[in-house]
Amino acid sequence: MIILVLIAWSLSLLLPKFFRMLDVNRDGSINFDDLTALFSNSQTSTEEPGATESFVQGRMRAIWGELEHQFVLLSIEIQKRERSSRGWWRRIMPFGHDAKVTGIITNLASELNDRELHLIRADFIESVNELRRLDRQLADIRASIAMKSEPEDGPQHRAAAKIEQAVSKESSTRQSLLNAFQSRMNAYGVDLSPDQAEVLLSRVDAGDVTKMTTVFAIISSITSQFADAKIQSGENLDVTKKYYGIYLGLLELQIHIQTEYIEKVDTVYLPGVQDIGNGARNLLAETEVKMGAADDQHKEGYKQNIKSQQFTIEVTEIYSNALRSDRSKVDEARKIVSRLHELAENTLSTVRVSADLSSLVQQGEGLYKQVMSLQTPELVPFENLKMQREFEEVTQRLRTA
Repeated sequence: MIILVLIAWSLSLLLPKFFRMLDVNRDGSINFDDLTALFSNSQTSTEEPGATESFVQGRMRAIWGELEHQFVLLSIEIQKRERSSRGWWRRIMPFGHDAKVTGIITNLASELNDRELHLIRADFIESVNELRRLDRQLADIRASIAMKSEPEDGPQHRAAAKIEQAVSKESSTRQSLLNAFQSRMNAYGVDLSPDQAEVLLSRVDAGDVTKMTTVFAIISSITSQFADAKIQSGENLDVTKKYYGIYLGLLELQIHIQTEYIEKVDTVYLPGVQDIGNGARNLLAETEVKMGAADDQHKEGYKQNIKSQQFTIEVTEIYSNALRSDRSKVDEARKIVSRLHELAENTLSTVRVSADLSSLVQQGEGLYKQVMSLQTPELVPFENLKMQREFEEVTQRLRTA
């Protein structure tokens, strides 16, 4: 706080225009009250949000309270970039403040992401892995019992019973985490069924999808407040430009997250799934050759291996098609946001910015549902447990590659 006040005091000496712009409540100083005033019903109100406030609104207010200085810095850098872009030297040397804008946007993308969802996903993955470990251990013990023909009260039977209890307990943990994930995603306006939540959590891009969902919901909530902010400022043009700069930055934040997802699909996820599929195809070809030369008594074993390898290939094809489809939809959503950004960037340089901020925000609100719909994957429930486990196996191999 002290550091921010010192920075504000320095700006008041060096940049009187910025001082007037930031001193919204006209009390002669710059502090958190200036921005808080713009996002409340009164410039002097300190009332807590009501009980009817939505989950997203509550998160938005908490985030704004923690990161308002970053939003203001983002606006200042974007306005500097806009002014410098009109200079002849900018056309010759097309760089300058972009690195600062990119740095702030990258940090905001991390800060706006829902850490609770991240922890739930991490715990879910750990629970799935533990269940797989217990299943392997139980299968090994049961095979040992069969080999030894141990009586029902033998030590191996008792060990199996303990593992079965552990499986039951871990299955309950897994289900609780699945329910928590579904509930929190639904709070952001993404209506997932339990089956759809399970499909999403089984995918390697689950973190990217939840990031797009949660960050975009917060961005939408922030921008919806801009109309009130403009009114509270008394239609002050300098203050409106400040919030217009923030609005532009939020659009660039959306594009940044969308681009990040597309690049991951292109360079990591799709190649990884395709490598697993190609490995299974090579192994299938090798197995078919060996089966052709095998004795009749061994052919059945090779047939079972072939069925397993074919199933892996089928799953990787389904996985790849889902990733391609979702990548295409996110790319389409990015084009929508990019067109809005181009319009907003052009409008910032005009004297009509005060009037156009509200209309652009309204357009953005209308496009939000369309963009979110495009970015929500088509989560087709698994046909059976075997399909689900093979998906989880492919995802696990991708994560550990």
